[in-house]
Amino acid sequence: WLRWPHRREALRITYEPGAPQFTDAGELNTWRGPGIEPREGDTTLWHQLLDHLFLPDTHARDWFLRWCACPLQRPGAKLLTAVVLWGVHQGTGKSLLGYTLAQLYGLHNTSEITQDHLRSSFNDWLVDKQLILGEEITGSDRRADADRLKQLITQKMIRVNLKHVREYQVPAVANFMFTSNHPDAFFLEDTDRRFFIHEVQVGPMSEEFYVEYDLRLDTGGSAAVFRYLLDLDLGDFNPAAPAFKTAAKERMIANVQSDLAGWVRSLMS
Repeated sequence: WLRWPHRREALRITYEPGAPQFTDAGELNTWRGPGIEPREGDTTLWHQLLDHLFLPDTHARDWFLRWCACPLQRPGAKLLTAVVLWGVHQGTGKSLLGYTLAQLYGLHNTSEITQDHLRSSFNDWLVDKQLILGEEITGSDRRADADRLKQLITQKMIRVNLKHVREYQVPAVANFMFTSNHPDAFFLEDTDRRFFIHEVQVGPMSEEFYVEYDLRLDTGGSAAVFRYLLDLDLGDFNPAAPAFKTAAKERMIANVQSDLAGWVRSLMS
């Protein structure tokens, strides 16, 4: 093969969603396409779940929908914000939204991570991924953890560090979505621009709804959601703009501050 004059060569590896396998720059693109093909269909259950989880904040719901749609309409778009859905009630379907998006991207383009992944020196979970889902991932009260998360959300390139493989760089296109059951899940500064925080204030819907949602997701529902998001009007949504401000974010900022920081914040207010 090394002597064969017709062999295909690449100068380096890249990960560029939407680009061909071999780019014009002579790179091998390891992106393998989306998980499914979009097609017209019924998205009633998807909207019912969204309406339930985002009551009563319809503005936050609309922003979240555009956040979901932007990287699908513009493959490889890096959103400089991360979504955090939290609520004390379990089983409401917070994670179900993330799993629905994973169906659209494809499981090969998605990672589901824990806190240990963030602190590991190896980042194979981030390589060749467009969507990162984290359950009970926290910024804790450690500034180092919070800074690490902000770096992951905003970085343009990642240095791939795999076992027994020489390090190399690829574009950072992964977008992050987290869920939690705790009001102090992330350490946030007063001036934070990167986290969209939404508090799910309702309990679960009927068990029959979630069974039907799962069944529909596996039998064409995800393809219909894909089509819907591809056709969604993004309006003035800017992937580089600060996250939509919510009252839930203000409450989380107050919850994770020290007594002194809370006193200063109250004094300034």
